[in-house]
Amino acid sequence: MSFRGKVTDRDGNPLVGANITTVLRRPQTNRLAGTITDFNGVFTISDIRPEETWRVTYVGFEEVLFKMPRFGGERNFVLEEDVTQLEGVTVSPRNPVVRTPRFNPNEDLLPSDPSGISDSFRNLINDLPTQQPTKKSLWDTLKENPLIALSVGLVAALGVGYVVSQVARQSDKQSQKQLANA
Repeated sequence: MSFRGKVTDRDGNPLVGANITTVLRRPQTNRLAGTITDFNGVFTISDIRPEETWRVTYVGFEEVLFKMPRFGGERNFVLEEDVTQLEGVTVSPRNPVVRTPRFNPNEDLLPSDPSGISDSFRNLINDLPTQQPTKKSLWDTLKENPLIALSVGLVAALGVGYVVSQVARQSDKQSQKQLANA
């Protein structure tokens, strides 16, 4: 026997990855039993125990409890959004906002002295806020700037992927040479 169902929102949209689990741990394994919905919001439970209480949950929606029918079967679950009133949030910058004068590349990049740098461009650069050097470790810098950490990780992953592809390409060339010489 098995139990099959579909989990959707109020508008009939399937809730992909909704959790369907037992409320209590099973005595034999001391674990919860369960599954998740597929891309169509559909799930199947093959190890059913009649009258066992189950829950259907999905982030941002109210949970639904149900008792497993004696002979399996099929049921659709429509979850309602869980509207919770939260307190307001204030967002403020960590560093003060610095306004810089407008920059017109057509006029401000024209050199006015032999160095080739316009006065306007030189002033713009000189007016930018500077940060005093610190003795922070790379790890501290990455923790404070998650975007940099993500970028470093992405570059590392791409680099490893490139190296692996080059090694595979060389291996293929060697294999082809060996086959041609055989």
